[in-house]
Amino acid sequence: MFHNTVFREKESMARTVNYISIFLLLVAAAACKPNRIAATNRFENSRIILDKQECYGTCPVFTIEVNGTGKVIYEGKRFVKRSGKYEKQLKREEANNLFNAFDCANFFDFKSAYDEPLIHDLPTVFLTFEHRGIKKTVIDRYNAPEELKDLEKLLEKIADSPEGWRKVE
Repeated sequence: MFHNTVFREKESMARTVNYISIFLLLVAAAACKPNRIAATNRFENSRIILDKQECYGTCPVFTIEVNGTGKVIYEGKRFVKRSGKYEKQLKREEANNLFNAFDCANFFDFKSAYDEPLIHDLPTVFLTFEHRGIKKTVIDRYNAPEELKDLEKLLEKIADSPEGWRKVE
């Protein structure tokens, strides 16, 4: 009985922390307005890479890279809709919004790794952001903050989008 009560309290606390995190992310995003004058070239030399690795099951395995000009290179490896190497071009506004999300989320403040070595059947996600001469890769395997997961979802959405892809190999 005591164990169930403690478990429910921990679960409730975790939910509260998630709600607070989402609220803070929304507040930060609203407060973080892109500089319209500098927005056209601000991310030109920047780059984002999402590399999703295997698990013991049917986890999607792919890599997607977006550079600051909006060029996207995707390579689908296993358990994906699109296998092989593809590329497409994002609109400048889409690219700026993506890079601004990483900038506003203070990507460089995330820990270098979110992991639990005792859990073996989880995919490993490497998320890299290179901006203003600084490059950081965050490893996400377990218990990463929602803000980081949201950034990963932005790239997954681009990877899953059906339009605009051109096969290159």
